[in-house]
Order: sequence, then C-alpha cells, then structure tokens
Amino acid sequence: MAEAFRGLWAQTKTGVVFASVFSFVAPAFLVWGAPMTSGLLLAVPFASIAAGPDAGRAFARAGICNTAEERTASAGAALDRLCPRDV
Repeated sequence: MAEAFRGLWAQTKTGVVFASVFSFVAPAFLVWGAPMTSGLLLAVPFASIAAGPDAGRAFARAGICNTAEERTASAGAALDRLCPRDV
C-alpha cells in the first residue's frame, strides 16, 4: 500500500482537492463529480488490490482493465500463457 501511495499520491491529492472544492462551492456537485473524484480517491486501494497475484489473474480472466490489444484472439492466447488457469 505504501508503494502505491508513493506512486499515486498526486492523484489522491487531486481527488481530495476536487471533492473539497465541490463540497464547498455546492454540495450537489459532489454527486455530479463522483465519477471523477471516486476514481482519483480510490486509485491507491485499487492499485494495491490489483497488484496482488490472485486479484491480477482474476481481473485478467474477467477482462477488467484490459486494453483493446489484449481483447484480440492472439492476445488471449498470450494471456493464457502468462496466467495459466490451473495455478
């Protein structure tokens, strides 16, 4: 978690600033800005969870966070070699 925070502190700080500004200017903006601020505020926990080997394999199999190249058939075979299903 500390390593994730060292790499993503700026995103978290930006999320805190935006959420603070939204709540100060107009609390209704918190709902409107939730998709943006939640991603920024949850960057560290998401990176920490996704970095784990079990969660990383589960995300890869479910197609979460895949790029367009990883969704092609040849990339699927490469993914199976990198993350064998029997592990």
